[in-house]
Amino acid sequence: MSNTNSNLDENLNDWFDMLSIIVNDALDGVDIVGRYPGFYRQMLAHPDLHQAFVDALSVLEMDAAGQLSPFPVAPEFGFLQSAAAPDSARDAASSTITLTAPHRWRIRWQQSLTHLQELLFPPGAQLAYRDATTYLEESSYQLLRSDVQIDDQSLEVLLEATLTPDAPDFLQLQLWIAGEMDPQRRSKLQTSLEWGDYRATAPVDGYGHARFPPAHLDALLDVETQTFKSALDLYLETTGE
Repeated sequence: MSNTNSNLDENLNDWFDMLSIIVNDALDGVDIVGRYPGFYRQMLAHPDLHQAFVDALSVLEMDAAGQLSPFPVAPEFGFLQSAAAPDSARDAASSTITLTAPHRWRIRWQQSLTHLQELLFPPGAQLAYRDATTYLEESSYQLLRSDVQIDDQSLEVLLEATLTPDAPDFLQLQLWIAGEMDPQRRSKLQTSLEWGDYRATAPVDGYGHARFPPAHLDALLDVETQTFKSALDLYLETTGE
């Protein structure tokens, strides 16, 4: 296992070295997921790499426009939504919007237990954390995708789960938000996740990203039946003016 982790660290350093090339390709409209799938997987698993990519992209965009901004400009994350998960992740989730006051709201999405089971553990396949092959590479899943219209703005929401070789008993969970909302308003959002025995809340940053604490699979799965304990409930809400 130590050799595997060492190789992963070396690979991560290689992606940092290539960051300027990848960022320039992104600015030129290149499909980053298609050309650099390894970079995409590493970025989902390593927040430092994601932050470096977003920062470099923002600086180059402002430089190209000849502008300075007191707050980083969040790029669109459309390329993240073109990864392996099917469009059914978008279609299967139901959503409810509650308006609590002018410009104050709460959105609740629910992803069905059946959809989650088929997505992560399709019929005939072993549970990922019981399968030795998962210790050798990362596996990413789009648990929920949704387009929503709120406050006359369009938002795209993506909930991503990743199994990593160094923590095969945990799902790394993160939320991405792209759309028309400006970074300052986006940074006043918070998100919550309820799934089985797992409960967590996380702030959304100005880039539209939130990282939840890792979820142990025992909190999500029934050990005897090897199925998920419940559907998944995701919440996104405003926290202040």
